[in-house]
Amino acid sequence: MAKRAASPEISLFPFLSILVCLIGALVLLIVVLTIVQGSAAAARDPEEFKRAAEAAKLRHELEKVRAQAPDLERKKKTAADTLARTRPDDVRLARLKEELAKASAPREAATDPDEIKRKISAARAQISKYEQGRKQIQEALARLKEELAARNKKPDDKPVPLVVRPGGSGSTAGNRPVFIEATAAGLTILRAGAAPLRVPTESIPVDAGLQAFLEQTAKDSKATLIFLVREDGVSAYHKGAGWAESKHGLRTGKLPLPGKGELDLSNFGIGK
Repeated sequence: MAKRAASPEISLFPFLSILVCLIGALVLLIVVLTIVQGSAAAARDPEEFKRAAEAAKLRHELEKVRAQAPDLERKKKTAADTLARTRPDDVRLARLKEELAKASAPREAATDPDEIKRKISAARAQISKYEQGRKQIQEALARLKEELAARNKKPDDKPVPLVVRPGGSGSTAGNRPVFIEATAAGLTILRAGAAPLRVPTESIPVDAGLQAFLEQTAKDSKATLIFLVREDGVSAYHKGAGWAESKHGLRTGKLPLPGKGELDLSNFGIGK
């Protein structure tokens, strides 16, 4: 009788090797990502955090004012209703003044002088009372209108100026920074002693003024082109920086601008 063939042994070594390699690759990837994120967070400008905190505070104040606006509107309506209710008293006041004028007019000799004086005194007292009450109501209404106008003023109607200080991102010792602002509309060249030059995003490759400025900047070995990037100007920044680096060989840097405040480049002699 033929012997039964022995069953082959199954080895799990290749599967375990693949599993160990996969785990090692994942661990290495996690370590690299952690280091990169830590480096990016450490490189951020402290002034950027400060400006972001100020912007958050202003947004909080705006939400508070908006929450209080309905209550102020109710107060204003109440004061207006009160003033409307006092208008019938104005008619009565006019009638009292008319009676006072009649009482003060010369009467016939048979009229009792004491009665005339009594009526004049009573009319004057009524007039003074109504005028005082109307004055108080008008003053209260004026105060409410002023308070409402002050509350309705948004904190971001006049955003905090964005001050750019020496030593920011993209600048090194011995370099001369040259600034271009990047917004949703395009680029704005900021020059000392000259008006800003605005270039639409689609005109960056063909705008003669921009090309002349970049060529002049490229001749200065100490010049570094710094892009001041607004929240909506990332696209214009990428196109402008890429063109300056590839076509003119310029060194470029980037400084994000949180908020919508006006730029203050007085530390660099621009805009004085």
